[in-house]
Amino acid sequence: MPLDDEEEKLLRSVALQNARAILLARERAERALISAKEELERKSLELAEQREFFRVTLSSIGDGVITTDTAARITFLNPVAEAMTGWQLADALGRPLEQVFKIINEQTRQPAPNPVSKVLREGAIVGLANHTALIARDGRETAIDDSAAPIRDANGKMSGVVMVFHEVTEQRKAEAALRESKEHATNILESISDAFIVFDKEWRFTYVNPQAEQVLRRLKKSGANLLGKNYWQEFPDVVGTPLEQNFRRAAAEHVKVEFELFYPPLNGWFELRAYPAKNGLSVYFVDISDRKQVAEARKEADEKLRRSEEELRALVNFIPQLAWMAHPDGHIFWYNGGWYEYTGTTFQEMEGWGWQKVHDSTILPQVMERWSESLQTGTPFEMEFPLRGADGVYRWFLTRVKPLRDPEGRITRWFGTNTNVDEQRQLLRSLSEARDHLEKRVQERTAELRTANDSLRELSASLMQIRDDEQRRLARELHDSVGQLLAAISMNLSVVQREAPKLSANAVKCMSENGELLQEVSREIRSISHLLHPPLLDEAGLASALRWYAEGFAERSKIKVDLAIPPDFGRLPNDTEIAIFRIIQECLTNIHRHSESSTATIRIHRKGEHVTVQVQDNGKGIPKEKLRELTGGRSGIGFGGMRERLRQLGGTLEIQSEGNGTVVSAILKVN
Repeated sequence: MPLDDEEEKLLRSVALQNARAILLARERAERALISAKEELERKSLELAEQREFFRVTLSSIGDGVITTDTAARITFLNPVAEAMTGWQLADALGRPLEQVFKIINEQTRQPAPNPVSKVLREGAIVGLANHTALIARDGRETAIDDSAAPIRDANGKMSGVVMVFHEVTEQRKAEAALRESKEHATNILESISDAFIVFDKEWRFTYVNPQAEQVLRRLKKSGANLLGKNYWQEFPDVVGTPLEQNFRRAAAEHVKVEFELFYPPLNGWFELRAYPAKNGLSVYFVDISDRKQVAEARKEADEKLRRSEEELRALVNFIPQLAWMAHPDGHIFWYNGGWYEYTGTTFQEMEGWGWQKVHDSTILPQVMERWSESLQTGTPFEMEFPLRGADGVYRWFLTRVKPLRDPEGRITRWFGTNTNVDEQRQLLRSLSEARDHLEKRVQERTAELRTANDSLRELSASLMQIRDDEQRRLARELHDSVGQLLAAISMNLSVVQREAPKLSANAVKCMSENGELLQEVSREIRSISHLLHPPLLDEAGLASALRWYAEGFAERSKIKVDLAIPPDFGRLPNDTEIAIFRIIQECLTNIHRHSESSTATIRIHRKGEHVTVQVQDNGKGIPKEKLRELTGGRSGIGFGGMRERLRQLGGTLEIQSEGNGTVVSAILKVN
């Protein structure tokens, strides 16, 4: 039923409105798609920047960082982790953590539990057990401490594990040293002769060494433990005395206080030293009633020391070295007699820094620089330099100077010696000259030997050429002269055979045998002639000569020979073809004589300027000792000949044998 005009207009209006709505929706969708794409690109850029930030951050921190996936396989190592494990990131990616991060218990040497496995099981942060060591790829062992934590995505799902670890070798050494130091300090305090007490801020006893405990128990006349008890309450008789005043001043002003006092209850003098501490006061005290006796003993000891020094100086005067002593600032105040005897000087000339007068002026600045450095740093001095003798001649001396220190480590004086090494230096110089002369002679002799060796090689090359020429001549003589004679004998024998009816039966038999022998001789002469120098080598080239020789060898030896040579191998220089033929000939002869092999394989190929020849068998191989001789250059005549031919052509020879056959390879350069 056809539409009227009004219905058609209405339909067109509706269609137009729908089209506009579709276009608007499409336009909004395209704008939304573009906006989403831009947002995605922005987020991707932010993610890349964030990843780069984290990568740079993890690469620059001082701890090792390793991340894994949920299968405990490596996904990241920072440079510190690479250095400590010995694995590069590229090599470690995707490997199981246990393969890269090997840890053991330092004490039991057994594998330590893997923290990453525990994180993956429990989903919580995990730390390493104590006494854990990391075994690097190269076997290095490093004490470490670490922790591992799960890596979670935005939804909280575990996506991997991050492990952070660092070396604690020095920390453990420091802790051990601290424990040792504390134990050492306690042992010292327990063993020193001084009494030692420690109070806290409330004047309670916190430590009493055995010596102090012994003195205090004499006062208390009781064996009760004093630790934790108040000092003033336990000993009220000291309240208000100088002892209390000094103790309280040390604690209040936080200064060290030293004083002496007479203590009537013990009828003795005591020296006390109070040292303030953060948590209280430490006190040393010692009975000094016998100080006068000690002072007298010290005076006597000082006198003995003075006499000992005089004896030492007298002894040093007789040593062969020059000796001297100086104050801490380098001012020399004493020389032994050897110094004055050698230099011809007096103490007035040499005192202080006068010794510079007997030094070589060109070397003196170096001496002063080194000596000043020792004075500043307190390090020993050692140097060789010349000193002028009384005769005006400079001689070399080895000078050594060491600092002498007091119990506090302060330098009290310097003691130096100068040892005459002039003769030793002259001897060394003579030895050096003799060595240089010997090296020169060795070089000259080496050159002579090299020349002689070159001459021998030239002679060897000439002899080989002569041998090849002689073999060629003999082959030609056998073929031409002997061959003609055999042909003449054959013709004469034919004449005799025609007269066979006139001969006896025995003569006919001998004549027939002679004919067979003559044919055998002809074949042998022809084989010998061809083996000496195959005519095919000159006429048709190496490939044809080798095929002829291989067939004949296989027939004679019953060894199957497989010859592989490219059909387009072409011709080589005459000396190269002869060398290759002789090498293969020698190899096949050795296989027949020694290998007990049933087959032989010959491979020849040419690549660029080089020709490779390989001869292989499946026999019993060459004994190791014999192989060492062959590969070490101590070869027999056969291999020696091969090597010499190859050397003349700039080639090399290699022999391989492992008990299941032998491979001989020769490489020649073709000009």
